[in-house]
Amino acid sequence: ACHNPTGWSGAVHRTSTATWNGQSPDPWPHTDYTTVSDNACESCHRPHSAGASARLMNNSLSEDNCFPCHNGNVSQKDIKSEFSKNSVHPIAGTDVHDPTEDLINPSRHVECVDCHNSHAADTTGASPPYASGALTRVKGVNSAGNEVSEVTFEYELCFRCHADSLNKKSPLVDRQFAETNIRLETSLSNQSYHPIVGAGKNPNVPSLISPYTASSIIYCTDCHNNDQGPNAGGAGPNGPHGSANSPILERQLLLTNGSQESAANYAMCYKCHSRTSILNDESFSKHARHLALRISCATCHDPHGVESQAHLINFNKDYVDSSMGMNGKLEFVDTGTFSGKCYLKCHGTNHNPKTYP
Repeated sequence: ACHNPTGWSGAVHRTSTATWNGQSPDPWPHTDYTTVSDNACESCHRPHSAGASARLMNNSLSEDNCFPCHNGNVSQKDIKSEFSKNSVHPIAGTDVHDPTEDLINPSRHVECVDCHNSHAADTTGASPPYASGALTRVKGVNSAGNEVSEVTFEYELCFRCHADSLNKKSPLVDRQFAETNIRLETSLSNQSYHPIVGAGKNPNVPSLISPYTASSIIYCTDCHNNDQGPNAGGAGPNGPHGSANSPILERQLLLTNGSQESAANYAMCYKCHSRTSILNDESFSKHARHLALRISCATCHDPHGVESQAHLINFNKDYVDSSMGMNGKLEFVDTGTFSGKCYLKCHGTNHNPKTYP
């Protein structure tokens, strides 16, 4: 009679007929209703004796209002268990979200409600780059760095925390061109980028596996996702809640040198790029040689993008030094289709320059 949240008419919390399977804890201890749709508002809110005074939530911690259903006892998938994995979005106990907070630089945190609007989320599907119904009516930041009240594209939600925000974690790889702003890394004005915001610039990518083409657009969640989810061939829930592979990668990608090349060690890259093509040197004449020397894909390639370099070249400075000649250069120069020059010292060899092919 008093509240009419925008989007509620089509929200899954209004329409779902899912029931509790009887396993403890009881998600609805203060009602006699048995389905999500019948409990509706009281799935999360308690008008009397609320656990949290702010917004009359059942529980004081934000995530504790989600987990009683999203632990597999009401929902089809167990989301709660995903946050116990090696690499996760660290929601546990932070509880500092507020709907009026600064979108770009609030107190550093992440909560379920930063990504999901429980009054509006639905089951509508989508194709890249558009946001699915699970992200309906959540706030974000667009590719120009401006706040948007409702995301249109999935990456706009990711940019909310992984773009212009301050106090981000140090990168896992010490790059030649250091950048922690993923909005800038994937900018269409860069020399190279993975096609998150728009199609890539390189029309010649012979390693791509169907249905991917040089004009394809992909999601952030094509790489950052559950290692046991449907995209990885598993039965777990979809989404970047947690993964055994850091940083919340759907498949393994070794970031350091020294390991034998295998389909498993670089499974994340081989999801889209044919291992056979890479090992046959179809796009770079020394791919197989470098991999045989146990050099990681990540030693040369920066997967988000690079402002000033083609082919995602952004060297890992832990392994790549300046060349001892040519005035101490550390540089890759693209000289045409599948050709270039490297000025550097790596794997004990001075490239001064090394010309490919």
